[in-house]
Parts: sequence; C-alpha cells; structure tokens
Amino acid sequence: MAERNDTAANHTVLSSGAGHYGAAAGASTDALGACGQAKLIYTGRLTRPNARWYDGNMSKQTHEIPTLRKVIEGALGAQLPPFPGPSFGVKNLDKVCAALLDLPAHVGKNAATAGTPEQGEKLSSIFADAVGRQLTGASIEKISAVVDGLVADYIEKRNRRTRVVEIAAQEITQSPPSTDTNALIDDDWLAFFKGKVDQLGSDEAKLLFGKVLAGEIKQPGSFSKRSIGILAEMGPVVGRLFDALCNISTVISKQHVRVVTLGMGDVGENSLEDFGLPFEALNHLIDAGLIFSEYDTFVGMPLAAVGQPFDLGGTYYRLDVTKTKENELQTDEKRTAALAAVPGVTLSATGRELRTIAAKKTVHAYVEKLAQGFAERGFDLRMA
Repeated sequence: MAERNDTAANHTVLSSGAGHYGAAAGASTDALGACGQAKLIYTGRLTRPNARWYDGNMSKQTHEIPTLRKVIEGALGAQLPPFPGPSFGVKNLDKVCAALLDLPAHVGKNAATAGTPEQGEKLSSIFADAVGRQLTGASIEKISAVVDGLVADYIEKRNRRTRVVEIAAQEITQSPPSTDTNALIDDDWLAFFKGKVDQLGSDEAKLLFGKVLAGEIKQPGSFSKRSIGILAEMGPVVGRLFDALCNISTVISKQHVRVVTLGMGDVGENSLEDFGLPFEALNHLIDAGLIFSEYDTFVGMPLAAVGQPFDLGGTYYRLDVTKTKENELQTDEKRTAALAAVPGVTLSATGRELRTIAAKKTVHAYVEKLAQGFAERGFDLRMA
C-alpha cells in the first residue's frame, strides 16, 4: 500500500468521511420531533391525545395558548406572569436527547436548533482534525477504510439510540405523567443505558428500552442498572417465559407483586405448566434474576385487595366477601386471617420493575382457577 505523502488528497478523504459523520450527528428529525411534542405535553401546551383543546385545566392547553392568554389578559386588564421555568421532566428530556443523540448540551435544550448546517460543519472539522492526528503518515487507503468503518459503526449505533429516544418520547406523549418528577436522571445510569442501547439488534428490544427510558424520564430511579443489564441480556426464550409470568401476575402494592397459586396446586409439581410455566421455566426465571428462588412462598394477601381494584395480568379485579361468608368475615381481623398464607411465586425487584413494561394479557383459564381458590376462603374474584 502506498504511504501517505499527499496532504491535500488525504484531507479530501478526511473531509468526505467527516461530512458523512457530521450528517449522521445531525439529530434525527423524527426523534427530535417526538421529543418536542413530549416537551409540549410536559409544559401544558398540548392536550393529551383525543382530549378537548381546553378542558378547564390551564395545564392542558394546546398550541392556542397565546390567543387564550391574550383573551385572559384583556379581561383582566393586566399581563399574566411569565410561564414557569422548565420542569424536571422537560430537563430530563433535554438531557436524554443531548446524551443519546450526541448533541452539545446547549443544543439539547432547544431541539429546534439541532442539526443546522453550521453545527454540521463544526462537527466535520473536529472529526477531520481528530482522525488526522491519529493517522499521521498512513496511506489514503488506510485512512479511507478507517473513516468508513468509524462512520458506519457510529451511524448504526446512533440509529439505535435515535429509535429508542423516539419510542420514549412517543410513550410520554401517549401516557404523560399526572405529576412532574422532582429529580434528574442520574448521569451514570444514562451512560450505562446508552452503552446497552448501542448493542441492541431487534425492534422488540428497542421498543422495550424505549419504554424503560420513558419511565425513567417521568420518574428517575424507576429502573435500576441491574434491571437494564438483565433486560439487555434477556434472550427470546426467557423473554417469552417472563411474558407468561406477567400475564398471571398480581400487583397489590409496589412490594406485593406475585403469581398467586391459590387453587393451583404445588408449583414444584408443574401446577403452572398449563399457563406456559413448567417447573423448568421457573428455574430459567430464577437464573435470570426475575423471581425469588423459593418457588412457593406463603404470604398474607394485603387487605387492600378486598373491595379495591388490583392489577391481575393487566386487567383490574377485586375481591369481595361472598354472601355466604358475610357474617363470618365481618371484621378486618377475620378477613386478614382468611387471606393469610396465600401461596405464590414472588417477583424480584428487577422482575417488578420490568413487569411495568411488559405487554400483558388476561389468561382466563388461570383466572377461573384462582377464583375457585379464593372462593374456598370466602371471597369472590371479579373484574373491578
């Protein structure tokens, strides 16, 4: 291979590669557009999807706010105070865009200015200078190969991040938080998350990571780095088993998330096999850190399940005292005793966190068996 001796020719190669790099570094229009819409949701300048343009709540106005503001100011005969500063949710969106889309911090704060020609030129120049320093004396062919490899690798990783950011923004737009968070996303968490996103391959994985990111933006601390790592390493087999687990899982409180096996029989004897969870499947879920190693734990069912809705496989149910047991189970003490030592499989902290992003569906055969088990204790299981 010819050694590098033509500075102008090599500069052309570097500039060409840097141009592609700069173009790739320009933020994705779709992702930033989705983030912008999510930010408007946070600041109260759009209604939620399918909501009226104004419903009496000033925090849910649409893009027609300026007109409404003028009307109110005219009626009052005075100017309204300025809008408050950006919420933590908006700051988290900006922080995510800056980190995952490799935008300068000042650009991340204003998505509308991202990806301008001037920024692309600066990025191109910086990239060319960096490559030039590292490949001094190399041939044109070597420089071309290095630049092509760097650009291809970067674009591939950045496309993954862009898609995850876009999904997260869409999730927030479709399901905005009822209240704003009071914390910022942790820098170490974001760096760890970014590294895992760079390794994603399937669309399903990107969807799940997008949901995780949306949850973390809305409430930092919702997902631990351990959960992110387990999700990244979760193969399709364990993923399907975890889906089956979530479909028959019950959530009474944040700490009480279990697969209740009342009326099912011994888990160790494949009592959950009909629902996609044979004994060996539970071993896989234990190895993945998604459930506790004790297959059958006996825990008292919180009294909150009686008369109050709780999540069972994504559908809300409640327990009511049967008519035949009304006299026998009149007091809270007696109801608590009737719900003591309920057998079940308990989800780990990671399992509880990842359950929130799982797509769940009702398994009617399981619900029927569970209803029989509760009936034996004097309770009716019915949809809330």
